[in-house]
Amino acid sequence: MKLLSIPHTFGLSKPVSGGQNRFSHLVMGLTKRGHQVVVLQPANLQGPEDSKFATVYSFEDWRTLGKSLAILRDFNSRFLLALSRILRRENIMMIEMSHPSGMIGLKLLVGGKSRKVPLVYSPQNVEAEFAVESYAANENSSWLERLFVCKYTALIESLVCRYVADRMVVCSTRDREELGER
Repeated sequence: MKLLSIPHTFGLSKPVSGGQNRFSHLVMGLTKRGHQVVVLQPANLQGPEDSKFATVYSFEDWRTLGKSLAILRDFNSRFLLALSRILRRENIMMIEMSHPSGMIGLKLLVGGKSRKVPLVYSPQNVEAEFAVESYAANENSSWLERLFVCKYTALIESLVCRYVADRMVVCSTRDREELGER
């Protein structure tokens, strides 16, 4: 089976956090089991070791004032064009994303409700809660980040859980229950 896996703000090699480690091990495990994995990751995170484990495509995430705008991938034409290119070139049978940003645009690209490619939402955390922990409580976050990122992440995660994802893979029973409520 050939699948497309899309991380959020990390690349395939040299993991330094729990989410990165999970993603890296997931891709390596699938490869070892005979699956073909295609990864679409931000260009600035691509490493020379990445192609050992997967076919790697990249795109430029939007940035402003030195900060990533990865949360706005549903509107990022570079991300959507890279997805479109992969869908034309590769015979993708399943798509997995670790963050809800970009999944609404992805669903539209693969044909909306009539699509044949299953979409899997596979977060490391409940991303709406993680955004609150990362931005709302962080003194280094601007007022706009504290307000917008938290509310927007909660909104898109809710939409993805209700209307976009065919399946969800979670790390705990608590996350399953929380995402089920959303």
